[in-house]
Amino acid sequence: MNEQASREYPKGQPVKPQGVTGKSSWWFTAVCCGYFLLGGWAAYKIVPICMTFFAGLGFATSPNSLLFHLFLNHAWLIVAGVACFVTLALAKQFGNFSAGRRRLVNVVLLVVAIGFAPMLLAAVVLVLSGPLHLIGKLAQ
Repeated sequence: MNEQASREYPKGQPVKPQGVTGKSSWWFTAVCCGYFLLGGWAAYKIVPICMTFFAGLGFATSPNSLLFHLFLNHAWLIVAGVACFVTLALAKQFGNFSAGRRRLVNVVLLVVAIGFAPMLLAAVVLVLSGPLHLIGKLAQ
């Protein structure tokens, strides 16, 4: 074993470990960007429903608060957030981040992707509820 290792790495030359570049494939980056865009669509569909639900539970905000105005005009907030996440995914592909920053970017994108999953599921059920209800009536 020692003889084989000495043949692969001659003495006097440093062994260069393979560094992690932090760049994923372009297909994976495109899928992530598409997933974030779908998550934005889902958030656009679900946020008004959630706001109505919480208002019915008594968690309504006063009309003079900043939070009320942000959620009242939630479309620009969702678009800005999705644009930030897509930009972050693309910057991870193009940029040369240090290991700590790359890890932070990966954690942020992972948390956002996990957070979008229930919204996507709820939006798909909401969108498909009409056709599924119609199919149920046709079967009767």
